[in-house]
Amino acid sequence: MHSLGVNVYRFSISWVRILPKGRFGEVNPSEIMFYNNIIDHLLLRGVEPFVTIFHFDLPQELEDRYGSWLSPLIHLTSVHTL
Repeated sequence: MHSLGVNVYRFSISWVRILPKGRFGEVNPSEIMFYNNIIDHLLLRGVEPFVTIFHFDLPQELEDRYGSWLSPLIHLTSVHTL
């Protein structure tokens, strides 16, 4: 990207990779390290990371408990998780 003159890179962080069980589990440290490495390498090459949360995935635990995105409970849960 740097050699092409790209100075900004947009990528998404997967909620499921960071918090596999949503608010009912622990943070996955290896995935935090994965995303930190991406950000560090971009910055070292003068490329600004533009990070978004991948909002289409849902931890399976939350799917099982609340029945996916159509449940009014999932909206309350997802806001409190972040």
